Amino acid sequence: MAHAHVSWMSPQGSFKLRAAVLFEHEGQVLLCRVDEKPGWYLPGGKVRLGEATRVAAQREFREESGLEVELGDLFLVSEGVHTQMGVQHHEICYYYRGAWPGGSEPNLAEAPIARGHTFQWVSLHDLEAKDFRPLDIAAALGASLLTGAGTGTEAASAEPPMGVRHVTYRRVVH
Repeated sequence: MAHAHVSWMSPQGSFKLRAAVLFEHEGQVLLCRVDEKPGWYLPGGKVRLGEATRVAAQREFREESGLEVELGDLFLVSEGVHTQMGVQHHEICYYYRGAWPGGSEPNLAEAPIARGHTFQWVSLHDLEAKDFRPLDIAAALGASLLTGAGTGTEAASAEPPMGVRHVTYRRVVH
């Protein structure tokens, strides 16, 4: 059975609701690339109609990596509007902190990775060179990691959450 996503396209533009996970380990974040799409992203994808964003983030990572993960706090919501060739595209994404399964050392070498997906650990300082998308959220990722709020292999932090950040950005792509 096909699942309807919270997204649409028309000649005037498109809309997508996404959910993604931030994994941090020793100053690096886990990025995902899909063969037919440009750039690298935090692992995640489209939310299904009627699905909570937290559940969507867990499902998407499981579908992409074959691994079950625990999610921590929602720490970022981004709204991006970009115009490409005169057509507007609007995307909203909910970002959650992720804890690596079983508190183990992050390793995807033996995971059943979905076809067309590639994962790589990348330093926060190398996101721009890696063609990270959307680059507009990199500062919010850095602020989250600098506060010690990331949950790489450890259990949820004993420190109170720093709150959810909201980032909006607009781009015109030629």
